[in-house]
Amino acid sequence: MIKIRKLKKGDLDFVLNLFRELDDNTTGINDEWEIYEILNMINNYKDLNLGAFLDGKLIGFVLSHCYTRANKVYVENIVVSKEHRRKGVASALLCELHFLYSKLGNYRFIALVNENNISSCALFKKFYMSGNKMIWYQRKKEK
Repeated sequence: MIKIRKLKKGDLDFVLNLFRELDDNTTGINDEWEIYEILNMINNYKDLNLGAFLDGKLIGFVLSHCYTRANKVYVENIVVSKEHRRKGVASALLCELHFLYSKLGNYRFIALVNENNISSCALFKKFYMSGNKMIWYQRKKEK
C-alpha cells in the first residue's frame, strides 16, 4: 500500500535519484545550486513537499511552493519512478497536496507543463476538470 507523507531532509538522496531517472536529462540536478534549492524546499515549513512510499521506498514525489499572500501554490515538479508510472501515484500526490492546502485556505494551483509530456498534460487537465482551482500552462519545447 502506498503511503504519502511530507518529505524530510533525509529523503534528499532518494529525491535526487528519482530526478536522475527522468528521460529528458534537463533537471540540472548535478548543479550544486539546484541541489541546494531542492533541499531548501524540503526544509521550508511553509511548503508542502510530499513523497509517495511503497514498502518504505520513495517511488514518487511532488515539490511545491506556497505564496501565502497571493493564495497560490506553484507545483514545481511531480516525479514518479519509471516502474510505478500510470498507476495513479502522481494523481494521489496531487490530490493529497490539494487536500492539505485546502485545509490551510483557499489556494489556486499553478503549474508549468511541457506540452510534449502527454502524461503530465493529461494529469493536470484531469485535476482541473474535476473542479479544482488550477491554472496550468503548456510550455512549448525549445528548438
